[in-house]
Amino acid sequence: MTTVTAVGPVVTVDRLYTKIAWRIVPILILIFFFANLDRANVGFAALQMRQELGFSNAAYGLGAGIFFIGYFLFEIPSNVALQKVGAKIWFARIVLTWGMATIALAFVTDTTWFYVLRFVIGAAEAGTAPGVMLYLSQWVPDSQRGRFNSLYWVSVPIAFVAAGPLSGLIMTLFHGVAGCSGWQWLFAIEGALTVLVAPLIVFGLANDIGDAKWLTDDEKRVAQDAVAALAKTAGAHTYKDALRKPETLLACLAYFCLLIGYYGIAFWLPQLIKQAGISDTMTIGWLSALPWLAAGLAVVFVGPFSDAPGAGARCGRSPS
Repeated sequence: MTTVTAVGPVVTVDRLYTKIAWRIVPILILIFFFANLDRANVGFAALQMRQELGFSNAAYGLGAGIFFIGYFLFEIPSNVALQKVGAKIWFARIVLTWGMATIALAFVTDTTWFYVLRFVIGAAEAGTAPGVMLYLSQWVPDSQRGRFNSLYWVSVPIAFVAAGPLSGLIMTLFHGVAGCSGWQWLFAIEGALTVLVAPLIVFGLANDIGDAKWLTDDEKRVAQDAVAALAKTAGAHTYKDALRKPETLLACLAYFCLLIGYYGIAFWLPQLIKQAGISDTMTIGWLSALPWLAAGLAVVFVGPFSDAPGAGARCGRSPS
């Protein structure tokens, strides 16, 4: 078993990162779970909303996609703010603002406000995934990053698996309650649930290793040394330097292609199932969950393999 000798007791590295994972990853999963639940609900709301508001396929597609313009514009400013104000305050701000904007979607009556609020939600939510990546880089070296990322990213398929049955249930049970349609209740309820996550982040998440009261001094030293060692080997670089690297451009292209398929399924699958002849909203919800169930299993098993062989040597680890 891998250990690092400290000034006090011997710190077991594997046990240390398991301890860290159990304390920070569940909250990160919760954040990203609701982020993806929010991205999925518009696809289910469209089953009723498009007909009631008279949205064309083009209008709905534009509104669904305009979310990413806001997200793109505010990703970098969001990470800068995260560095300045601290992770728990900034992540709480993210979920609070996008939850409130999602609730506001329940009162949309035309395409203009649909577009505006989708942009606002994207801007409010910007920095969720980049912010978590930055946050994890301040906690774990690259030898552990694949393990942590796989645990965190599994929240995506979990959210979409849950989104189908949950959205179908809300739209079925609440349709007509208080004179509101099922799609309005869908945005209101899931937006309210997102808002409730904010206090959990403030009281449950540590800003950084030094802020973690649940780590001993020796554990903090080992974790901080591992991150510091990685920073030294990585060296300084600028945004322009990154864009000049072929690896960066190739990764961007791969991710672009990935997201085309990812959000094509997320935004349109419920309507495709309906067009296939299935009209029951609950049934559509359950069928929509199946592809994401397979994806969730794949993430858990494939993610840890991305940890680079030998990366532990760069972070002060030795073969166990």
